Amino acid sequence: MRLLLSILFIIISFNAIAFGQNILSVSQTAKNSWTDDQGTYTVWDVVLKNNCDQTIYGATLVAEKNSLGLRRDQDIWELDHQYDNVYSLPSAVGDYGIKVRESHSFGYINKGTKPAIFNIADIAFTSKSKGY
Repeated sequence: MRLLLSILFIIISFNAIAFGQNILSVSQTAKNSWTDDQGTYTVWDVVLKNNCDQTIYGATLVAEKNSLGLRRDQDIWELDHQYDNVYSLPSAVGDYGIKVRESHSFGYINKGTKPAIFNIADIAFTSKSKGY
């Protein structure tokens, strides 16, 4: 019984550590802001940092509804647009990956002075193009 309880404790502890870890963190910095006849806009620089112990080959980023207000479709760079407010890492990241403790940067121009809120899903730890 003690062995079973010890194993159960280890499993619960491992799950808490694994799920508590922020695998891919997002940090945003405002670079520039201006106002014109269409409103106020801000240029944002975003850094996605790999905080886990494996190379990341892909991820889906979903901007929360009403948090991303691009002036034009071209006003987001270094991400691939999938549909609506859904983006993915560019194909070069899929080929070479974001190594452990390294990062990928992208940017965008958002309406207003607040950053978009990005949720990360579908993190891939295998390269589709290289088969590993």
